[in-house]
Amino acid sequence: MDKDYIIFQENGLFGVKNQRGEVIIPPQYMEMQPFSCGLSLVRNHQYQYAYIDILNRQIVPFGKYIWCDPQFTNNYARVKLKDNIHWGIIDNLGKITIYPNLDYIAPLESCKSFGNYNAVKFTGRYNRDKVGYIIDHLFKVNLPIDFEFMPDFELEDTLSSEQTDMKKRNDIYTADENFNTSSWNDKEDWEDQRLDAFEGDNSNYWNID
Repeated sequence: MDKDYIIFQENGLFGVKNQRGEVIIPPQYMEMQPFSCGLSLVRNHQYQYAYIDILNRQIVPFGKYIWCDPQFTNNYARVKLKDNIHWGIIDNLGKITIYPNLDYIAPLESCKSFGNYNAVKFTGRYNRDKVGYIIDHLFKVNLPIDFEFMPDFELEDTLSSEQTDMKKRNDIYTADENFNTSSWNDKEDWEDQRLDAFEGDNSNYWNID
């Protein structure tokens, strides 16, 4: 269904047409990524990002995160807080799946989980240690058992009830033995991968990987 929509540009702004050439979303965005898992990442004049659906509703509002994945992987995407430090994972409903308190998250990898369902596998850094885990279709998360979900800071604009729901959905049921923390080098080795895109031209935010 995502491929049924065509992004077009008019007077420097981007909008969406259907396959018949009918305008679905009038041109209004400075940048617009192809629809992925029902959502498109867009940017406004203030260099703020949002995920919108085909009805032009903001599923993730402008300015909530400083950076977002241009495309979803099996309904999940990486996001980064406005502190420009902490990373997390959301689903294509805009709900937080992994609370954003990781130091870095590598690009998500598509994989199969138990029962051969679509899932995502990813690795990241938390307190200088490597963590690796899988999210399956039931929001179960395969994590090291010492992983902490709730950081010392509060996520801005997140209600306490939503934070409680995050902890419930992040159900730790086993440690992942497929990741060897000793195989990672010191912080300097991986830190260079993180934020070259955030230096200089703000338009480079799209190219963080």
